[in-house]
Parts: sequence; structure tokens; C-alpha cells
Amino acid sequence: MPKAQQTQPRSENEPLAEPKPGATSGVSLPEDMHAAGVEAVLLAVDKPLSASKIAQAIGLADASAVKALIAELNETYETTDRSFRIEQVAGGYRVLTLP
Repeated sequence: MPKAQQTQPRSENEPLAEPKPGATSGVSLPEDMHAAGVEAVLLAVDKPLSASKIAQAIGLADASAVKALIAELNETYETTDRSFRIEQVAGGYRVLTLP
């Protein structure tokens, strides 16, 4: 069985994916999947990501849409008694558990 390759962590300035020519990012999610995309990106990284990096990762044009999605997600988490929230820390966003 082949060994899995180990990869180096990405820096904040490194693109998450190579964009296709003429596209805003390498990924384009349907509109009803944007919130799930925000969650997936934040759960997959080990450091805070800026709203613009999250937007780039899921194919949104700007960071304001990501901030609105984060507000919607946090409202859903609160109304469904989830034990975590998306919080802004160190210039980016992370999924954090409640105390």
C-alpha cells in the first residue's frame, strides 16, 4: 500500500486553488451550498482564514457575502443549541467550541 504524501501547510498569502482562466476561483458552488462551503473550509484549516480567502475558496466575489453567511450560520447554531460558533480571531475566522 503506498504511503500518503505529507504536504506543507499553506501560508495566508498562498492561493487555496489555482483558478480557471476567467473564473474568480477554482471552485464554484451553487448558491444554496455557500454556507456549507464556508463550514467546510473553516473545518478543514488549522488557522484563522480571512473572509476574502473563504470567498476565494468557495467562488464568491467578495468578503461581505461570507460575513453574511457566517452570521446566518451562527444564528442557526444558536437556535439549534449547537456547541460551537464561527468567531473572528487573529484577523480571520475559526470554528470555536463554546465554554
